[in-house]
Amino acid sequence: MNIFAARAADKDNPTYLKLAELYHDPSVEKGVQDANGGVAVLRTVPASDLQALLKKVQDQAVAAGK
Repeated sequence: MNIFAARAADKDNPTYLKLAELYHDPSVEKGVQDANGGVAVLRTVPASDLQALLKKVQDQAVAAGK
């Protein structure tokens, strides 16, 4: 799994945004598919969805530790 993540302070960093954009260039996506036998699943998930999932997992970890 590959994820592009940044600190909140860097969420608008032009270099990071360009890197994420380039990853979805058709030639890069083709290379990813070629390197993974054509079975890679490329997705763009909104940051808000990832943050909600992180909170859920953290809450579950805290609950399991009690």
